[in-house]
Amino acid sequence: MSESVFGVVMAAGEVRMVAAPSKTAAMGLLAVSQYRMENYPAELSDKDRHVAMQEPGVWVRDAGADDWRKPVEGELSRSETKGGAREGVRRPIGAAPAKLRSLRLTDEDWSVFLALGGAQWLRERLRRAKKKV
Repeated sequence: MSESVFGVVMAAGEVRMVAAPSKTAAMGLLAVSQYRMENYPAELSDKDRHVAMQEPGVWVRDAGADDWRKPVEGELSRSETKGGAREGVRRPIGAAPAKLRSLRLTDEDWSVFLALGGAQWLRERLRRAKKKV
C-alpha cells in the first residue's frame, strides 16, 4: 500500500505532517480530529513531501519557521480527539451522587420553574419535604 503525505495547521499556526496509508491513520499519528484535518489542511510543497516520505513519523514546523523538526515526547496532545464526559469534572450537588432527570413542562410552567430558582429551588423544596416525612 502506498503512502500519502497529510498536513494540518494547528490553532497556533504550527503545521504538522506525516506520511500515512490513509487519512484515518494520519489523524491518529498527528493527534487531530477529523474536523481539523478536513477544515485546516496544510499546503505542502514537494520539498515538504520529500521530507515526510524520507523519514517516517510526524514532522512539525513551528509558526513562522522554515525548517521541519521531530516533535518532542508528549508534544502531540490527544486532547483534541477526545470528547464527552470526564470523570470528576462536574461539580458535586450533594453528598450522594446525582443522576440526570427530566421534567415534561409547558413553556409557561418552565418559565415559572426558572423564575423560582430552577433545580436549586427544587432541591431546597425536596430537602424540606424530607424533614416532614
